[in-house]
Amino acid sequence: MDAVAARAGVSKAHGSRELVYLQEVDLGERPAILRRYLECATGARSHIPVDRRLSVKEFENIAEQCPRHYVMPEAGNAREHATYRTAGHGGTGCQTLVMAAERPRRVEVRSFPSNRRLVTAAMRAGRSKMPMYGLVDVDITTANRLLAEHDPPLSLTAFVVASVARAAAAHPAVHAYRNWRGQLVTHRQVDVGTMVEISTPQGQFAIPHLLRDADIREVPDLTAELRRVKRDPSASSSGRWLERVGPAATRIPGVIPAMYAVMARSVAARQRIGTVAVTAVGMFAGGGGLGITSLSLMSLEIIVGGVSQRPRVIEGQVTVRDVLDLTIAIDHNVVDGAPAARFAAEFRELLETATVLLAPSGAVQARG
Repeated sequence: MDAVAARAGVSKAHGSRELVYLQEVDLGERPAILRRYLECATGARSHIPVDRRLSVKEFENIAEQCPRHYVMPEAGNAREHATYRTAGHGGTGCQTLVMAAERPRRVEVRSFPSNRRLVTAAMRAGRSKMPMYGLVDVDITTANRLLAEHDPPLSLTAFVVASVARAAAAHPAVHAYRNWRGQLVTHRQVDVGTMVEISTPQGQFAIPHLLRDADIREVPDLTAELRRVKRDPSASSSGRWLERVGPAATRIPGVIPAMYAVMARSVAARQRIGTVAVTAVGMFAGGGGLGITSLSLMSLEIIVGGVSQRPRVIEGQVTVRDVLDLTIAIDHNVVDGAPAARFAAEFRELLETATVLLAPSGAVQARG
């Protein structure tokens, strides 16, 4: 063990490289350490000529032949992480056992955040739905360029909201739902709920915000509203509710599940919370990727994944394009696969052609 004698030239790599030195364990401590080592490291049992089930005293006979060391940082403080390393020790039939000071075990217990109770209740409310998933990647190179050229740049989430709202207006069956009587309810206007991350006393939390009449509004208008809610959560009705009523309501057993049960079937409640959801989970992670979630209250949900550059064939030529990953979730209880596929095709076309950004201001789709 030249490194032990020189106390230099040793490093460990665990995430990042760190200079250390080896400090030899006293002879009297070695038997107990060695016996414990054989209990944990099955691969080392063939190298040490003592059965692990024998008493500590039996290990005293070989303790001197099997040096053991603590791993110590150059600064002199004992390393926190517990690690066992072995290195050959010529001619003894033993191995050098390198040990580190054991890391203290810490556990934190705190109250479950009230805002998370809202999320879990929303997930339970969607258990009766039977989702169909469509995993698609969309070329948004044109849209990205137009969004960036605007001063200030426009929101990609707002662009997706405007596009899905127009596609849903053309195929209203995809965001239908059943009322208390089991009847099928279809809205001719499209109100889209999306998540806006805000700061709360319990940390960052995404609140649902309703973008009304998203099928006839322009992307700059939707962008301005989302940014206004981001700056001032009280500008959103859900933000005001979360601040004033949310903490108390989540502490009363049964209130939140009952609230979601009403919202799932009540036409009046749906006028307030919308019928389509857009979740932009990909905005918080770099690169491409798809997100999967269960349906909550909405029959139609779009999960916006990541954006990455990928090769695409354009007019017979391979070129690098900006590609957005999307997950489309539709409730199979209210719509079949063929109408859902037609909706998905129109939604893709709106995104790839950036129609909502190129259309003249004020141009809207006629409602039936």
